[in-house]
Amino acid sequence: MVTWQQTVVLFVGVVVAMAGVVLFVGVADADYKFAIDSTADHAPPGNLHYEQYENMRPEKQAIFDRAVSGETVRFEDDTPMPEVVVKNGTYYTAEPPRYFDWSNPRTFGPVLVFLAGAGIALKPVRDDMRR
Repeated sequence: MVTWQQTVVLFVGVVVAMAGVVLFVGVADADYKFAIDSTADHAPPGNLHYEQYENMRPEKQAIFDRAVSGETVRFEDDTPMPEVVVKNGTYYTAEPPRYFDWSNPRTFGPVLVFLAGAGIALKPVRDDMRR
């Protein structure tokens, strides 16, 4: 039989885990990157943002050239880069630009809060299953 203490611990664990999820959505450090995912000599399917290499600003051309050479260019802010760049009849498709910086405490802190809450919530469940 479940005691009221187990119910309270379960409730507290669920609330702490939900707080971790809310914190992650609110404060996780999203960084941005530009890297070439694939190349083709025809337009890729889908509703993508195309940009001609010749029409790009010189800063964006330099970023694109670094990405074509195999480098993943990283940004701290949301620098707008096209999803597809057309250069000399070749279509260069970029990887998804947003990723989470797991070395930043603003990202892994909420994950630890979630895991702590999940651990707290599992304790009364395990205790009840042992009976």
